[in-house]
Amino acid sequence: MKVILAVNHEDIERYVSSLEIEVTHILRNKKDILEACKEGADLILISRELPGEDDIKDILLKLTSKEYPNLRVAYIYGAEDSDKKEFINFLIMRGIYDYHINSDLDQSDIDSLLFKPKSREDVRDEISNRFVSSSSSEAEVIIQEKVVEKIIEVEGDRKSFKKLILSVWDNAEFGCELAYMAAKLSGLDVLLVDADLLSPKADLLLNIKKHPENIKTEGIYSDSGFNIVMDTIEKNVFTPGFFSEACIERTELKNLHILTGNYNIGNYEYYSEDSYKTFIEKCYQAFDITIILVNRSIYDMFTLISFSRSDYNLIPIRADLISIRDFNCQIQILFEKQKIDTNKFKYIGYEYIEKLALSVNILKEVTESNFLGHISYDKKRAAYRNLKAPYVKKLKILQIDEYKDILAYFNILPKRRFKDKVRSKIKIAKLKLRNMLKIKNKIKNKKNKKKV
Repeated sequence: MKVILAVNHEDIERYVSSLEIEVTHILRNKKDILEACKEGADLILISRELPGEDDIKDILLKLTSKEYPNLRVAYIYGAEDSDKKEFINFLIMRGIYDYHINSDLDQSDIDSLLFKPKSREDVRDEISNRFVSSSSSEAEVIIQEKVVEKIIEVEGDRKSFKKLILSVWDNAEFGCELAYMAAKLSGLDVLLVDADLLSPKADLLLNIKKHPENIKTEGIYSDSGFNIVMDTIEKNVFTPGFFSEACIERTELKNLHILTGNYNIGNYEYYSEDSYKTFIEKCYQAFDITIILVNRSIYDMFTLISFSRSDYNLIPIRADLISIRDFNCQIQILFEKQKIDTNKFKYIGYEYIEKLALSVNILKEVTESNFLGHISYDKKRAAYRNLKAPYVKKLKILQIDEYKDILAYFNILPKRRFKDKVRSKIKIAKLKLRNMLKIKNKIKNKKNKKKV
């Protein structure tokens, strides 16, 4: 095992070096961490006592990104203080489960950090036991239990979740609904980016303000969330803290973070390719799931970069041959000209009407098995487009189940079991029966009034 020591503690360095492992680097400053880790270590042991001006959270965000896929991070926090809870929660959300909290550190503690890696389930159980035995105030316990609930909810029964970037091609409505349901059903931190600079729609579809209130639009900063973050990257002053200030949230769903789009057409050609590539990387580092809304044009810079940097590109369309052939042709152009893998593109039948649309089997055939599922049509959705209220809050049981199936494909949620599907069908049947009885009673009441 190859280990990097970034602890600034001679006793720890001496002990670890005496073990039957390979210590590749002994670091004395935070600024050297990222460079040392590029050489392919298995583990880095970091102490809070390591000097340096770099923000350790920024470094940990980088180390837990896809740039270092095989690196395990262990962290020595040291003595407890008022910042401990917030920082440990940050470690857990970044997938760092090997940490030590105590001013005392002996050889057995070091051995545990090095040779006994913990899982998310281990951390969950430890936190749960700590809360049960805690003598802190009732309010304190409630706060702590929320952290445990989030860990349990995020883990669920699904397979190991990997951070994702998803682009949604020319259907902001589906993208907003997908982001909302991903955040609501998984508990993960979801970022929705409105990167259609020519026609932003997320603020209308989710009924939120265009401009975040946390940052005043002065100096170098523009007004929308997207513009604010892009401007800080262009000016080389970006820090992850800008996300929390630039994002807008709905009050009922705090883990859905929304960067509203560009409302100044003059900005369309203002930002550089490199800045937008950096923007996507920063999004990936800071959030569990990033969903990017892009426009139809395959010659749009933001669309092309999003397609190339995303894990999957989703195409929510009418489930008919004309629409599918149109997109199939464009996918082929993207493959030939931009070398974008065709299997990254996944179709979804949006506003699907079973009696009018192509069957699922045919859809799978014409999309070369790149058809993920469908979202059923509802006439209420059309009505809500003219209302100041998001339709996603009014989704029916059937549509929620359809979103669950799509999210399960990406391991965001566990796959629905047979009994879950049966339970949903029973609920839908009961609702239909209830509605039929209501209609029957209305007709009966009308007839009775006429007789009177």
